[in-house]
Amino acid sequence: MILENKVISITGAANGIGKSTAKLLAEEGAILILSDVNKLALEETAHELAALNSTIQTVVVDVAYQDQIETIAQLAKSHYGRLDGAFNNAGISGPSIEMIDYPDDVFDQLISINLKSIWWCMKSQLKLMVQQPNGGSIVNAASVGGLVGKPLISPYIATKHAVIGLTKTAALEYGSKGVRVNAVCPGIIRTPMLDAIIKSGEMGTEEQWNTLQPIGRLGDPREIGELVAWLLSDRASLIHGQSIAADGGFTIS
Repeated sequence: MILENKVISITGAANGIGKSTAKLLAEEGAILILSDVNKLALEETAHELAALNSTIQTVVVDVAYQDQIETIAQLAKSHYGRLDGAFNNAGISGPSIEMIDYPDDVFDQLISINLKSIWWCMKSQLKLMVQQPNGGSIVNAASVGGLVGKPLISPYIATKHAVIGLTKTAALEYGSKGVRVNAVCPGIIRTPMLDAIIKSGEMGTEEQWNTLQPIGRLGDPREIGELVAWLLSDRASLIHGQSIAADGGFTIS
């Protein structure tokens, strides 16, 4: 129970890494504020987690809008008087298109959802955390795409590099005020969306996908949740300003 009674928010909590992380954090005793743009999927996630006897609040949020993001911190303050941790996870990948053909409006969408949302999340979270005696811990969802380049997804790569930059800067500004800020960089994780792609066979066989990471398999969303849970806990008290890859060796191959 490394997160017992800690109030923690998760964006993009209805599916994939967000959902698996929410379940793991609930198992570790966290009080959760879950948000997502998909109301039905969010309610289903909350219903599943209710079996763990975790205290859960849900709020439908489109992270492309700052005023909606602000409601998360407001909910934490009004219900619990504090926000101990946050996993800023919501994001999109965008289409695979060469740079010169990439539509500007899609680029702008990725900037809003993948980058501006984390900027807005951190601003609202930091305002609360710096006033708290015990500070807090923020974990941003970056990607191995924030550590290396990859063709055909230039806006996505740009946003994830920028998330790491924001993480480092916030760490320098607020570490002395009791707030730790880190980022996780997932490799190729078998989310429901990726699972559907693999099963379709349109982008290679399962065996081919498994060779993309040196450990010989794809990652599981829960494995990212384990890293997030640790970073949010007091056990990671000296880990600050880091962008940690959980990628089965992808970035060293």
